[in-house]
Amino acid sequence: MNPLDKVKKVHCSRCLQNTNHQLCWENSVSEKSFVDQESGHGWWQGYHYTVFKCSGCENVVMRKDLTSSEINCAEDWDDSYRSWHPALISRKRPDWLHELAPKQQEILKEIYAAYQADLTALTMMGLRTVLDQFIVEKIGDVGTFTEKLKKLKADGYIAAKQFDTFSTALDAGNAAAHRSYQPSSAVLGHVFDVVETLLHQDLLAKNSVQVGTQIPQRE
Repeated sequence: MNPLDKVKKVHCSRCLQNTNHQLCWENSVSEKSFVDQESGHGWWQGYHYTVFKCSGCENVVMRKDLTSSEINCAEDWDDSYRSWHPALISRKRPDWLHELAPKQQEILKEIYAAYQADLTALTMMGLRTVLDQFIVEKIGDVGTFTEKLKKLKADGYIAAKQFDTFSTALDAGNAAAHRSYQPSSAVLGHVFDVVETLLHQDLLAKNSVQVGTQIPQRE
């Protein structure tokens, strides 16, 4: 086999982009066979397993393709017959996630899992929930989302320029929850940025207080 035939473009969950992957191993397994009692027509169904290794970071992933005597060549395989193990990651969890409160960590982990499973509406509703929980924790349940954002700005938790940004993010979450909105990857990415920025800024503020206590005061 030509060595170039063993190099494929595959999305790398560590590099977060399509990179050259070495085809390390592959094998087909026939697991079930069927026979139509009336026509006598028979066919089989199984799986084709392929292991790839990223040529850059050496991350390893396995592709599992459902195949059969009716679908028996790679050109016929598509995403409806295919799964990846572990699941491909298009957005990493923040490195500072473990510093958040346990309840925040758990819900964010579920949100990232939903995003990797391409559950866009569920992901958006989860992000909206995180924003709402953050607001209620800081200022209490003071009315509508607009009223909450105004108080959040008045109390200094967000800047004036951030008001519209957070308003848009909340509106997208409301649309997913109440108006059957299926957000695009670009919209989801934007709302992820908004939520992560808000949480990270709050975390930095808390850490700054702790760091400040360790700095020697001027005599």
